[in-house]
Amino acid sequence: MPSSDKCDQYSRQTLLFSATWPASVQRVGARFTVNPIQLNVGAGNVLVANEKIEQTIMVIEQSKKFEICREILKGLTPEDKCIIFMATKKMCDQVSNVLWKEGMNVDAIHGDKEQWQRTRIMQSFKSGSVRESIDVFICFLLFTINYYYLIRYSFD
Repeated sequence: MPSSDKCDQYSRQTLLFSATWPASVQRVGARFTVNPIQLNVGAGNVLVANEKIEQTIMVIEQSKKFEICREILKGLTPEDKCIIFMATKKMCDQVSNVLWKEGMNVDAIHGDKEQWQRTRIMQSFKSGSVRESIDVFICFLLFTINYYYLIRYSFD
């Protein structure tokens, strides 16, 4: 921070992360950066999917989502971990409560939880005592946990 305690575009650092880097995202990034440095992991400017990741897309009627999600979770082995993304905090809590009552090792994590609760849930998920984490949106999970399944239950 400059000695004047004034923060401007030249005295701050802006970091942008994106799994994809389309022109629209690049334009937004250009508005907020000065002399940017771009770091690509993988094949430069070519966007390619990781060949080791199997992706399955299922278009499911709203009324059948929960049942199919439950069946997928029941099919996991004891070693498997799964993250389920929800559109809202309320849905996150509702689905995790129902699954918990059915005997599944699940917990919900979102911004309405206290920090100590989020820390406990993350530690439980990492250690394996909780196998499924139901989240509104937590990008750092993708970088800190080795997991095997990711389910996008609902979209914003």
